[in-house]
Amino acid sequence: MLKFMTNYLQNRKQRVVVDQSMSIDANVLSGVPQGSILGPLLFVLYINDMHSVVSPGTNIALYADDTKIWRQISSDIDSEILNKDIASLNAWASSNLMRFHPKKCKVVSIGHKHKTLSVLPFYNYPYFIGGELLDFCDSEKDLGILVQEKIN
Repeated sequence: MLKFMTNYLQNRKQRVVVDQSMSIDANVLSGVPQGSILGPLLFVLYINDMHSVVSPGTNIALYADDTKIWRQISSDIDSEILNKDIASLNAWASSNLMRFHPKKCKVVSIGHKHKTLSVLPFYNYPYFIGGELLDFCDSEKDLGILVQEKIN
């Protein structure tokens, strides 16, 4: 099986075709073979240990290349833990030669909006990935379903 997988992944090449023009072949040094039957399985195996870098009480859900983490926020400490978990996931991605795109990452606060956080009304604890501030939004589309802060 190891020899089969090695042969499957080694010496791959790719090229780009635009209209009638074709680039020269380039060696593929990493990544999952696109358009293959084994590609999704290999990717799931590759990211299978991702959950191990988040704290107890922080949940993680993986679907293909989509990752969601969440945690009940009862105090600023919970927000700090979630921020640490985001940093841990970012470090995991970097060490596995992957990258989260901060502009594609969103924060949606579900439930009682910031009831126990800070004395300021509508206070949002800032979350960062790779030093970039993540955007808060009232809703986000998830696998074709619009998820809103009030879950309605």
